[in-house]
Amino acid sequence: MESLAPFIHLSRKLSGFQKYSHIDMVSVGFSVLLYILENMLIGREECSIEDISGFLQNIIKRCYDINLTQEESKEMAFYIRDSISGSGGETVEFIYMNLENGREDSIPVKLIDTSYYEIKKSARYKLTDQGMEMLFKTREIFSEFRINVTQMYLKQQIEKGIFSGALQTVNELNLQVRQLREKLESLLLNIRQNVLGIDFEELKALFTRIKEQFESERREFNNIRRILKEQRQSIEKIGYNDLEDKELKSLEQIKILSERLGITTAEHDRLFKEKLDIVGEYLKTIEIKLRQGVSEYIDFEKS
Repeated sequence: MESLAPFIHLSRKLSGFQKYSHIDMVSVGFSVLLYILENMLIGREECSIEDISGFLQNIIKRCYDINLTQEESKEMAFYIRDSISGSGGETVEFIYMNLENGREDSIPVKLIDTSYYEIKKSARYKLTDQGMEMLFKTREIFSEFRINVTQMYLKQQIEKGIFSGALQTVNELNLQVRQLREKLESLLLNIRQNVLGIDFEELKALFTRIKEQFESERREFNNIRRILKEQRQSIEKIGYNDLEDKELKSLEQIKILSERLGITTAEHDRLFKEKLDIVGEYLKTIEIKLRQGVSEYIDFEKS
């Protein structure tokens, strides 16, 4: 029930907005959480109500062809914020019937937090660990940020010493890197099969975004490995003979985690070096051919 509580809480709270009963407020609420997450991932300042209001104007126009006024979008933004975590990012108690003991029980839910507040200045919001974990579990994450989010989640688990959970997360991360390989190979195949039908400038911009994303992920992998090393060294300082069973188990899990993370990082680096170099060469070749006005088939080397 602890894992389900944030979802049920969100659904219950966002389903009662009668003024916009024709709008799926649960989906819109999830979109707001993803918007806050996106801002956190790309290093912007956390979101203000004005930011969320502008986001809502765009998404409601695009999905429902409704032009919300600034006042209406701000009202919706306040409603979503208050429904999710209250005006100041309070913890909400989710009440449910515990069928094992036949009594009411409660689980604290806090998905967003106030990261900045001063008198006469607006609050700014960021996701809590619980909020990020909820999005991680639903996989409701923009595909281009999925590895970043998993890295962030893994880093938090390691910092908190939750090594058993971190082992599961690094397996998920390994799967995502393999899926990235398939995505890049599909991109390369599409380039080979449809050279002259590809928008060169669009492809060039895509290549730049992929490269920047790779570099960001690579830096985060190095950061995670550093934190993991520090955790191991912190335990080892105690002295082997003085270690308790829990600490010995943590050391064993850290060892396995380091090995699996090393495999994932190596695969990610190999993708970075091999596939991006190939895409870069394709771009150069296409640019030369387009300048020469050649419309013949281009026989690229296989990757």
